[in-house]
Amino acid sequence: MTFSKEYAISDLLSIITTPLNGATPFGENINYDSDFDALKNEIGKLGNIDFNLVEEKSLKLLKEKSKDIRVLSFLSLCYLKKEEWESFADIFDGLAVLAEQNYDGLFPDRERAKQLAFKWLSEDRYTDSLNDKKPGEDSHEHMVRLSAALGKIKVILEQKFPEGSPFPANLYKNVQLWEKTSKPKPKEAHPPTPVQKPAGTEQADQAAAPPVTATVSTSTSGPAVAEVMDNPRQAQASAKKAASFLIEKEPQKAMGYRLMRGVRWDILEKAPPADGGKTQLQGPNPQQRTYFQNLVAQKDWKTALEKAEAAFASGANHFWLDLQRIIVTACKELGAAYAPVGNAVLIETAYFLKRVPEVVSMSFSDGAPFCDDATKDWINNDVAAAMNDGASAGRSSAGDPVDIELRDVNSLVSAGQFEQAMDLVQKAIRSSSSERDNFRRTIAIGSLLLKAKQPDIAVSVMESLDLKITTYHLDRWDPDIAVEAW
Repeated sequence: MTFSKEYAISDLLSIITTPLNGATPFGENINYDSDFDALKNEIGKLGNIDFNLVEEKSLKLLKEKSKDIRVLSFLSLCYLKKEEWESFADIFDGLAVLAEQNYDGLFPDRERAKQLAFKWLSEDRYTDSLNDKKPGEDSHEHMVRLSAALGKIKVILEQKFPEGSPFPANLYKNVQLWEKTSKPKPKEAHPPTPVQKPAGTEQADQAAAPPVTATVSTSTSGPAVAEVMDNPRQAQASAKKAASFLIEKEPQKAMGYRLMRGVRWDILEKAPPADGGKTQLQGPNPQQRTYFQNLVAQKDWKTALEKAEAAFASGANHFWLDLQRIIVTACKELGAAYAPVGNAVLIETAYFLKRVPEVVSMSFSDGAPFCDDATKDWINNDVAAAMNDGASAGRSSAGDPVDIELRDVNSLVSAGQFEQAMDLVQKAIRSSSSERDNFRRTIAIGSLLLKAKQPDIAVSVMESLDLKITTYHLDRWDPDIAVEAW
């Protein structure tokens, strides 16, 4: 490592995310700053770039003057060249945190300049540096974190630039590959050599053995649940990533939308702190509100659904309840194919508002309400009906027996009866001879564990399903069911 004592490696993420003193916590415009000029000149060289100088100038600017996307991008190239993967992940992890807090507060301050700063990550000189890199197993945790951070940035940029996102897709593609290739291979367990025991001792050994603790089984005859993750944040990020992937691949199925709401809403114990109903949460800007209003006015329902769902996954937009109304309305207008999605979002919204009803009357830091008048009317009518009779409303829609069974499970969860819900699913697994149905039920177990505030175990369950997909090539034999797990 080349960090000086002043900038210890353990402090990198803190340097990026710690607010600066001044007019804004993001600092100031550095377009005419001498250190920034030196940094640009160095990074602009055709060869023999002094990356120690790049690191020194970048860290100084981030710590003392400005949270600037260009500086973060230049610094990321430095760590990419050095293959310092923890620091490389820290850069984008920190950028994701800042962008989710207040994207508009980041520098450079002009929208076009921000767009160009992100596009720099897709230029040849940057992407050419990706080709020969192969992070090892010791960097897997950083690759998981990096992939999750880029996923967050992707959602934000697609929301901010609906006509054409500057997101670095090539970088993301490489990181997703590195995440897979760096995953540690399971060690082969060699059975111990049998020891010849005197006659009569086997029964005594069994009597002395400690009782076995029951664990969640993912099938009637499948592999054991994967090792539990150590980092709950990592688990939450992985679950969110899985939900986004599922929604993208199967937009007419409800599972991904339910899982995303489990990730975004079920971790909330109570409404956010507020002073007279006004929170400190950064809400959508006026341009975003106008954008969605125009989509609805133009009856561009497919785009409205896609963009509203993407926005819901970003920042504090899980409190922006207008998005849920837009999503449900879009599903209704798109016809019967999207009815399961609209019904699922309606019921999940009802469960959320039943738990934290105060959010209906709260607002963002700029005073804009969590829900406008149209959304309040929608809540008082459609959501209230679902809140009073969510389960029966769900049963009235078309669905296979497993779907109906899982709605009963959701009803138990909404009443706080997690153990009964888990027991219902596991009983169904034990009594069923359909591996396909049991696979879907196991996905439900993962979702239940998220709702029960156990995301680490939930992701372990999902990983065991991923192992089964790979082992039995379900992506070829039954791609629909494989996508549900992914």
